[in-house]
Amino acid sequence: MQAFLSRRIKFLVLLSSSLILVLIFVQLYSNGIQNVQQSITSHLPTFGGEPLIIANDGKGSPKKDEEVVESLLDPAVPPAPTVLEHGDEQHEHERPQIFSSKAPQKPPKSNPTSTMPDIAGKESLQAQSSSSQTASNPPKSNATPAPPKSTGPTGAIVAAVGVKTDLKWISEIKSPLWTLHRYNHDDPFPPPSASFPINKGNEAMMYLSYIINNYDSLPDYSIFIHGHRTSWHQEGDMVDMINGLRFSALQKAGYVPLRCDWYPSCPREIRPVDHDAIVWGPGVHREDAEREIGNAWLEFFGPHVELPRTIASQCCAQFAVTRDAIRGRPKGEYERMRQWLVNTELINDISGRVLEKLWAYIFTKEAVRCPPPQQCACEYFGQCGPKEWPIPPEGLEKWPKEFDAPPMPKMNETEHESHGNMTARHWRRGW
Repeated sequence: MQAFLSRRIKFLVLLSSSLILVLIFVQLYSNGIQNVQQSITSHLPTFGGEPLIIANDGKGSPKKDEEVVESLLDPAVPPAPTVLEHGDEQHEHERPQIFSSKAPQKPPKSNPTSTMPDIAGKESLQAQSSSSQTASNPPKSNATPAPPKSTGPTGAIVAAVGVKTDLKWISEIKSPLWTLHRYNHDDPFPPPSASFPINKGNEAMMYLSYIINNYDSLPDYSIFIHGHRTSWHQEGDMVDMINGLRFSALQKAGYVPLRCDWYPSCPREIRPVDHDAIVWGPGVHREDAEREIGNAWLEFFGPHVELPRTIASQCCAQFAVTRDAIRGRPKGEYERMRQWLVNTELINDISGRVLEKLWAYIFTKEAVRCPPPQQCACEYFGQCGPKEWPIPPEGLEKWPKEFDAPPMPKMNETEHESHGNMTARHWRRGW
């Protein structure tokens, strides 16, 4: 029985083989050898699953393998051109694809990319298109080299404003070193270079976000402003003040207020331990800010920094500061302050005032930072003309008498123009 089955299987195998051979001869007879070769080779498997392509110069019968190899090795034989698409144009390539596991593919088009300015200080962001160079279009060797980077001082004007705030007056600032960093508190989609986690704490959130965003690339000087050109809580026209700022004095001091008048915060506005401050002025949320400074002190500065009994500095959260003064504290401290703003349930007018009363201390580590008004105006801004300054009320000490009159020498025009390009007309008239 087993022998019978074995003979039957052999018979079926021979019969199947015969049928396959008959089919092959029929195909040869009807279509010719060339079509059979093309039919077979077009279905040979490859690694990618695509059909194998055998080059044949685009016409005539396919070359034999020996002819293909010989044509590659023989430099006298010119290569057959092929055409590949690149964008909307066609370019002839010198070397054909002899064997390929894939059909010729279109190279990717170079899409224009919108690049953000390095500084978020312009009124609007403009998209700039750029395309990458290809091997067929290398850069010219005689291209104009990029201008050398400036080696002079660098500066930033950090404006905590709204999207509708008009900052055209910034263009009147004469020195080219200043670059505007605009932080729009009501922008729901700020650019990454002017990003902030949440709109809380008034200008404090914007100021801290600028420091955190730029901590590793800060300019030499940063000026923090609210965005208005004139206001009661700054000494005068902001353009004149920035044009007249003396860099040498700022570099020495580290921190310069943009208001020299002692009203309403010097010399002893915040008394977070004794709570016995003599109020000078309206004192809006003064007691709330005093209390919350005591509550936040440990979180801001850690357990090894004692809470001062008196904290005071010129009002009102507008100031110039050096890079070294900002970096006098690690980035992590500024991040903790900002996180406190994010987490606090205090209203903005209180949380913002907590930082407002502490900016001078943060950058100088001096709890009381109240330079006499006349000294401040003349030394920092070159405004050395006589001026009557408000005198603190009874119970608050006044600055030393030598600063009642303008004892400090005026700057010569050469020195002043080298520190802000301000003319004598500005600094002689006073504020």
